[in-house]
Amino acid sequence: MKVSSTVTSNNLGSPTQTKNSPTLVCGMLGLIIAGAIGGIIFYTLRLSEESARSSESTKFVAGMATTVQKTVKNLQFINEATTSKQSITVPQAELKEGIQDFTLNLKALETGATIKNLAGKPREYLARENDGERGLILNIKKNWAPLAEAILPLTNVNIKPDAVPQTLQAATTKSGELTTQIGALLDQIQDTDSKSLAMGHLIRNVLTGLACIALLAIPAYLLYLAKTREKLRANRILTELNTTAGKVALLERAKSETDRIMETVQEGLFLIDDKGIIGEYYSNALPRIFRQEELAGLNLYGILQRHLSQKMYNTAKDFFTMLFDANRKEKTILKVNPLTDVEINFQDPNGGFISRYLEFSFRRVMVGEKVDRIFVAVRDVTNQILLEKRLRESEKNKDRELEILLSIIHVPSEDLSGFISLVHEELDSVNSAMRAEDFANAGGRQDALRKQLQQAFQSIHNINGNAALLRLVYFQKAAHTFEEQIKNLQERAVLSGDDFLSLVVAQAALRDDLSNLIDLRNKLKEMGMGNMSSNKVSVAQESPATLLADQLRQLVHTTASDLNKVARLEVDEFALHSYSQGRNELVRDVLVQLVRNSIAHGVEIPEIREKNGKQSGALLSIRALPSPAPGVVG
Repeated sequence: MKVSSTVTSNNLGSPTQTKNSPTLVCGMLGLIIAGAIGGIIFYTLRLSEESARSSESTKFVAGMATTVQKTVKNLQFINEATTSKQSITVPQAELKEGIQDFTLNLKALETGATIKNLAGKPREYLARENDGERGLILNIKKNWAPLAEAILPLTNVNIKPDAVPQTLQAATTKSGELTTQIGALLDQIQDTDSKSLAMGHLIRNVLTGLACIALLAIPAYLLYLAKTREKLRANRILTELNTTAGKVALLERAKSETDRIMETVQEGLFLIDDKGIIGEYYSNALPRIFRQEELAGLNLYGILQRHLSQKMYNTAKDFFTMLFDANRKEKTILKVNPLTDVEINFQDPNGGFISRYLEFSFRRVMVGEKVDRIFVAVRDVTNQILLEKRLRESEKNKDRELEILLSIIHVPSEDLSGFISLVHEELDSVNSAMRAEDFANAGGRQDALRKQLQQAFQSIHNINGNAALLRLVYFQKAAHTFEEQIKNLQERAVLSGDDFLSLVVAQAALRDDLSNLIDLRNKLKEMGMGNMSSNKVSVAQESPATLLADQLRQLVHTTASDLNKVARLEVDEFALHSYSQGRNELVRDVLVQLVRNSIAHGVEIPEIREKNGKQSGALLSIRALPSPAPGVVG
């Protein structure tokens, strides 16, 4: 027993170190988790405050543009009232109030001030520190100051009638410039605040990831400790066996202790000779791991040959040959152990197979200079391997969700909803074109199957085009890959039902991506980010035709750049508006395909165009065709 005590001390280290190390590591990970959670809460509150402040700043800057327009209207009323002898008390009061509000708002933007927000509550506004914003504020102040000075006398009881037309003319002239400058300031403020919010979100996401990693690291570290202790325990048993082999007086006591260990240890422990024969003595866990009783006298090589591939079995056999060669260093051989985390398929009594992952470790048992036996320890590590696989799969899913998120963050919510509906419809169309009963009878229906294949291609092609229109890069890539699979099938001389299985898999993957897209959109809405890409305030709302025209111009630029071509697009927006009323989706889908096909098949690269006497860049135009009767042909 003195030998056993020495082995334990050498292999497992001091008790203090063994007890304190896990506590220290887990405590550090706990502190990381707590700190990350605190940071997440801090940045969540900060983002909420910054978002509210940005929204109020946007609204009150937009209200300045309204004040300018209202000032012009009040001057027009006073001008008319001076000739018609109407009362001007109300417009004079509104003029005075507008001048005071506008001046106070400018002061809040320039130096900071406490003013009432739209809800009538006092709100402290900090001075804008961005250089671009401050330049715009100064320009607005330069235009506003003389105008306010000219208008202010008109708020008195007695005014000069001839001063009103001059002031009205000056206000009308300045209002357009002021409105433009205020609009530019509004865009600049929104851009600055958006970047600040984006940085806050990035930091919060990093902290979230750090917390998750630390949380997952705790069980992983504990599993590592357990695995290390189990290996050390097996080494201790082996050392005890080697030490007590020649000591007859201690044999019975050692055997009694070993029996108890063999009954309770969760590993399969046994010895084999140079022919692979399993010894008479093995742990109780071994039959359960190998799913076979009465293992004594059986050949380990034969067991492995039944459950491993031929290539893996040959590699393992060569490994055992080297292990029994005393001329080779044991440490060097153990480094190339092929039976670490090996997958083995056992026969299931109920039919089929049961897949398990086993981990083998080996040690030589030396008698003099000869390798007499090999000590084998085998563990069932299926749960650990499956956990690692799930973790890797989870990381892949997170990467995919992040790629989708980065792809959709710039898309307005209404456009994203339209894209989701379109993908649903087109995937349903693909599903109807690839019915299982058609696959089964593929032999005599080649023409019909090719038509169905073309229908599926058109649906996926439409998804690809609309993804390109909205710059949804992830879905554009996925649809392009799907298209290539369909093209490969179209090029085959004969189609079979098995050929369509890859399309079924691709369709299922695209549906999963669509589900992830919907989940991410809903999460963004819950977080108040559902309209991030469309939250800019504008004086006049753009029409659907104008939005579509802008998207088509961007599509032309992007598609041409991807193909190393140069092209631009001119659109008759009035004709597009007239022709697309009531059928926006149809017109959009058709124009997307026409534009992409025109660039892909109708536009040469700049070198060829210049060689043929053309301009390097092509011009695409969308316009109405005249008709003998009033209206539009197409």
